[in-house]
Amino acid sequence: MSPITPVTFDVTQANSNQQIFPRQPLLASQQTTWQDIYLGHHRQPPHETPNYTPLQYTVSIHLGYANDEEQWWGDGHFQRTHLVHGDVSLYPANCPQKQRWQEEIEFIDVCLEPRLLNQVAEQLGCSDRVEILPHQTVHDPLIQQLGLTLKAELEAAHAVDETTPLTSGSRLYADSIAHTLAIHLLRHYSVQKPVIPTYNGGLSRHKLKTAIAYIHDHLDQALSLAEIAAVVQISPHYFASLFKQSTGLTPHQYVTTQRIERAKQLLTQPEWAIADIAQQVGFQNQSYFTTVFRKHTGVTPKGYRGSRDRG
Repeated sequence: MSPITPVTFDVTQANSNQQIFPRQPLLASQQTTWQDIYLGHHRQPPHETPNYTPLQYTVSIHLGYANDEEQWWGDGHFQRTHLVHGDVSLYPANCPQKQRWQEEIEFIDVCLEPRLLNQVAEQLGCSDRVEILPHQTVHDPLIQQLGLTLKAELEAAHAVDETTPLTSGSRLYADSIAHTLAIHLLRHYSVQKPVIPTYNGGLSRHKLKTAIAYIHDHLDQALSLAEIAAVVQISPHYFASLFKQSTGLTPHQYVTTQRIERAKQLLTQPEWAIADIAQQVGFQNQSYFTTVFRKHTGVTPKGYRGSRDRG
């Protein structure tokens, strides 16, 4: 690689992408309330990046036509890779690198903060230094599914309103995906692979009652997976697994369902404006609230209120 000092690439910064790519991403998550996970959907023309050092772990999912990419690593390693739709590349944090491609390329970058992987590793009893190995091309259906699911969540919100930050259930959803992805990377792509224990039987009755009570008391807030799990003193990953065993729903699905049920109750009270109801059930964006409500009930909040009034 060139002796020039690499550019520091921090995906959390507003101008980070223009340091590396000629075009801004088609879709980006920086304006959301997601924690420790970021997504960018790119379609970039032929380009050679500068030497750069990412501060986050990056999972890149190739979406376009077959393409060739040349890759340089900090240790002088060079590799030419043929990418096809769905191929996954893994780029470690703090590893100098550079890429070049000769044709337009489309991909999703999902970036994870090192602190998240360190926290998950510690929860799994793997407290030594986390080291994820670089992989230029792997076939990993789970990573592909997680990336596309996260992209779809972001697209749904942007289709409603690109100017309002995405909050509430979306943060809990992103938290769940972030923890699942972190565990998967540690389990399959790290130097030290932790043994993931399994738990049977779900949450105890007391812990389930405590978690549900906390959720109901904070439906108007942007709940996070870590926050709910901390109430019952269980790691986020195990909490999500045990909660689903106990209720049949993921924490995100349960919270969304309860938000819709509370909204239904408030919609029967004519003194409540729909915009205020959206706030009360954790949606800062009325348009996004309308989209989620209609998805779950088949009608808009206004339509639901009208049907109740006629009844």
